[in-house]
Amino acid sequence: MDTTGGANYFSTMGLSPHRWKKNATWIAGYALWVVLALCLGGVVLYYSNSLLLLLSKLIGNFLNFYDAQILRITLVFVTIVLLLWLPVWILKWGRFGPTRLITTIATFAACLFICVWFCTWGWDNYLNGKVYYCTDAVGLDFLRPGDWVHAFGGRPVVVFDAIPGNLSMSDPDGIKRGWSVDKLWLLWLALAGSSVALSGGVAFLVWRRAGRVGGGNCKPPEGPMKTLAH
Repeated sequence: MDTTGGANYFSTMGLSPHRWKKNATWIAGYALWVVLALCLGGVVLYYSNSLLLLLSKLIGNFLNFYDAQILRITLVFVTIVLLLWLPVWILKWGRFGPTRLITTIATFAACLFICVWFCTWGWDNYLNGKVYYCTDAVGLDFLRPGDWVHAFGGRPVVVFDAIPGNLSMSDPDGIKRGWSVDKLWLLWLALAGSSVALSGGVAFLVWRRAGRVGGGNCKPPEGPMKTLAH
């Protein structure tokens, strides 16, 4: 029984064993990328309330509760779909080798982590308890934007000339005179935007350097992943 035709067919389709080995790195990398995309989708879901709160401050309350939940789900879905499509786009155009791509992403993630750590440390040491005070705060306020001071129990946020150091859980939240929640939002946006911009700049420099050292372009893998890209 002649099986040469079948073997040639599978080889042409990129299903031969040596091509599967060549694609193993990309398949494993894409699986990890799927996990990362789902995790980032969870991050977007977590911060979507803060995003909607910011939008309501900028343009007013334009959504009811039901519409707000639909928008949150849409943001998460779009984020995950775009992240899952990104590797396919990269394979289609063949502009990045795996080493160059992983190095660039790792650089961006590491720089962003360092920037966020410094912003969180600075926020808790120079703003929390000095510019504003929340009686039920748990720290790490930079990571919880908008959740800084609250009016509860019919008691509004109190304005202090200087934040006292002996407030208890039974006292209302307070903010220093000359400050407001809107100004805290502006400061948070400035710090968050600077962190992303700085991390992106460093990652871009690493990407350029890796391109010069590695020759710039890299052909996409052959086989099923290439078929998927097209």
